Amino acid sequence: MKFAKLIPAAAALLSLACVSSCSQEEESLIVAGAPVWNTGCAVQVPADLFLSAGTFDVRFETDYLLPLELQNQLLAQQPQTQNSSTDNSEMQLTGVDITISSAQRPDIIDQLRAENPAFVDFSPAVPTDSIPGSSSKGLIIQGIPAATAARLSALRVAEAVAAGESAVANALAENPDLSEAEIATVRRAGEAGVLGQQETYTLGVVVRARRTGNRVGSVGEFESREFEFPVQVCHGCLVSCATCSFDVDPDGDGMTEEIGGVCPAIVPLEPTQRLFRGNYLGANVGCPTAQDDLLVPVDPNCQ
Repeated sequence: MKFAKLIPAAAALLSLACVSSCSQEEESLIVAGAPVWNTGCAVQVPADLFLSAGTFDVRFETDYLLPLELQNQLLAQQPQTQNSSTDNSEMQLTGVDITISSAQRPDIIDQLRAENPAFVDFSPAVPTDSIPGSSSKGLIIQGIPAATAARLSALRVAEAVAAGESAVANALAENPDLSEAEIATVRRAGEAGVLGQQETYTLGVVVRARRTGNRVGSVGEFESREFEFPVQVCHGCLVSCATCSFDVDPDGDGMTEEIGGVCPAIVPLEPTQRLFRGNYLGANVGCPTAQDDLLVPVDPNCQ
């Protein structure tokens, strides 16, 4: 009988221990997700819809802006019920840490980190806004710096140029009598095969905050668990050729005519140059950034 009486007592103690430990493991600050963009450079929280992934065209070498919904899980308290007559559930943002990784292109990540660690590990500036208890806050941060985008663009162009030259060498090995026009076609096809690829880069985001009034020790410091957000990185996939035009001589008689809505090759003959022709399309073009909107189809002549 004594043994039977000890079982519920032990169960109660285990339950109490679990409640205590589980309470300590509860998250106080949560990154709920990346809300979808509203018109312009804005997000609304609490959000009903979240982005499952982003799209970023590095050809334009802009920042990639990452929208976040932050949630303060501390219960809001009435000031008059506290000894201090203050609501100590409020927390203040203190910083954000971001790490860029890629299971698909670890070689690129290693190269960027070797060139400059800040290309892939950085802490973008954020306002020290406060989040009341039991509430959400929208925050738009620099997810990929423009400097990182510029290096990704340059590396992609270099790979495309090398692929084009390799394609030409292989073609000439099979047929040494190719014309200049045929060689140019082979080269552009090789370049387009690389430029048309989309590669996944993952943004690992950790948000830091401090409970209001706690400046000494770590009692009032909070850190969210890492939020990972995949971004499909491309070169030219958000290009619109609507405003592009150039002269062509279709009959070869010296009489040219203007063709609109078509862009020249994305990789120029001189690899060190960039062709910033056409407009990029993005849901949040008011920012402006070349990201996250593939609703308008790309003219295939731009590739």
